[in-house]
Amino acid sequence: MESIRSSNFIWLVASDGYVGQSASMEIGFAAAHGIPIFSADTVFDVTLREYVQRVDNIAACLHNLETDHSTRVEGLLINGGLPAFGR
Repeated sequence: MESIRSSNFIWLVASDGYVGQSASMEIGFAAAHGIPIFSADTVFDVTLREYVQRVDNIAACLHNLETDHSTRVEGLLINGGLPAFGR
């Protein structure tokens, strides 16, 4: 968790859209700390998908981080709106 807390973003590998229990916990931890989560895969779980921004590749992820100057990302289930990184 300390590694996630000190990260600028999380790169999630979700082969075939599957996210296991450990990765689910890490997504929740990252989301709670405002750390954006990116993946080239579409996450199957509808709730987790709200916290994971799908991008084509890591270069698109890095570009998104360079252009997004928001300080905190909130999820759909917290504030009732779309996450800043999901727009």
